[in-house]
Amino acid sequence: VSGVNKGGVKVDLGGIQAFCPISQLELSYVPDASVYLQKTLRFTITEIKGDRDVVLSRRPILAAERDRKREEIAGGLAVGARVSGTVVRVVDFGAFVDLGGIDGLIPTRELTYGRKRPEQVVSTGQRVEVIIQEITRKGSEMKITLSLKALDDDPWSAVHSVAAPGSVIAGTVRK
Repeated sequence: VSGVNKGGVKVDLGGIQAFCPISQLELSYVPDASVYLQKTLRFTITEIKGDRDVVLSRRPILAAERDRKREEIAGGLAVGARVSGTVVRVVDFGAFVDLGGIDGLIPTRELTYGRKRPEQVVSTGQRVEVIIQEITRKGSEMKITLSLKALDDDPWSAVHSVAAPGSVIAGTVRK
């Protein structure tokens, strides 16, 4: 990478000047392309106009590497496996967990046995241990459903120790 302008970077291809738009440098937004100055990177030629106008892209190369890495990671995952990851995003319907390059979702119903909102149970950046509930593939798309509550004891499993079947017990209505 030999130069930077507001639209992207100039690339020296052994004496031939080429251009890579900033949107094609990474898979996500690049706020400052100057960090790529004087670095040697792999590009794909996307367009050649005339004798000297060459347009490059890194996105297809990076996407292929990401997909390969995801497949490696996915090959090691199985339903019922206990894995650890980092919460990357908390939303109304659950929390997304990075399992080392591939994301899984802990739906709200799988966070805890109690009735709590996701942000009351986990926070972004938190390391969690989870159980893989389900892996669904649809073409190249893969969805992984995780459970945090599967690691806790089911509160209903202790009911038999409090009361025998058919017995009457007293309780207090709280809600």
